Amino acid sequence: MSKSMQKLSVLLLALLLIVGLIPASVSAATNPSVNYRTHVQNEGWQDWKKDGTMSGTSAKGLRLEGIEVKLDTQGYDLGINYQTHIQNIGWEADTSRGWKSNGTMSGTEGLSYRLEAIQIKLTGADADKFDIYYRVHAQNIGWMGWAKNAENAGTAGYGYRLEGIEVIILPKGSAAPGTTENAFVQLSDIEQVLDKMIGTWGVHPPGSSTIFKITKTSPTTGHITLLRDFSNGNSDSLDFDFWINTVDINGTTMLNVDMNSIVSVGNTAKFSTLLANTSKWPNKLILGEGMYTRQ
Repeated sequence: MSKSMQKLSVLLLALLLIVGLIPASVSAATNPSVNYRTHVQNEGWQDWKKDGTMSGTSAKGLRLEGIEVKLDTQGYDLGINYQTHIQNIGWEADTSRGWKSNGTMSGTEGLSYRLEAIQIKLTGADADKFDIYYRVHAQNIGWMGWAKNAENAGTAGYGYRLEGIEVIILPKGSAAPGTTENAFVQLSDIEQVLDKMIGTWGVHPPGSSTIFKITKTSPTTGHITLLRDFSNGNSDSLDFDFWINTVDINGTTMLNVDMNSIVSVGNTAKFSTLLANTSKWPNKLILGEGMYTRQ
């Protein structure tokens, strides 16, 4: 092709773009890109990763403590907001910390608190043109499903740390990068209480040989073995199953578990207990008027 023909082709293409005969989507260079980096236990801030590459660690058992996310908008009117669920703090948006945006750190530094879950969303006039997908690698679970557009990703109630994360932006309506099953799992209040009750308990203060052993048999039921050694050398034991109907969280001091009275009904029973949930009574279980500590 002669130089004059090449110049004519360029002029014609420019004219078509000016008058709008070629859609803007055809002329766009690329989709926006997402960049992110994490603060990792014992390692500090890692290098920036982008567009689906993992940030964090694998097979090291190290917690994520903070994250920063920003966009290469490629000319689109876009911003990004994100918040994390932090050990001992909870969701940032439920506190004065609030949502973070455009490269600001979410999480903590120097406190040794783990990240447990995350939400990420796009903002701006062009936000409805794209979906932002993200998935996390959680302790004891591994890679979880993909969440998108401010959905929860991670866990709640288990005390599991996040260890890695991948984030990617796709055109609106695109297929997810992989499965979306189990992007977020949450332990119910009843399950949390039951998990805290598992173990062997002895009377507090010392002076009696009464011992309880509690095991979990389902998400809402357990088994308690009561051993009582008497001064005359005899012993007695009572085994029964129990269940938890409701749990009311009273501030941050106590977990109130509704189990009615400690009356055995056949081989099952309901009983009333208060389980301390803070450092005020660490690792103490109250049954009726008795207080028991972990053995």
